[in-house]
Amino acid sequence: MSPYIIWIPNINDLDVNEANYLSLNLLVNYLSKDCERCSTRNILVIAS
Repeated sequence: MSPYIIWIPNINDLDVNEANYLSLNLLVNYLSKDCERCSTRNILVIAS
């Protein structure tokens, strides 16, 4: 399985309203469930 790379530019300027928070949670949950089937977890999060 290919690694996931999530880049969040300007994380300090991110408007974290309820919709954005929910979207990020859904993405993380999806990636976590997908990685339960593989032997290693290949998720890299880059926040600047």
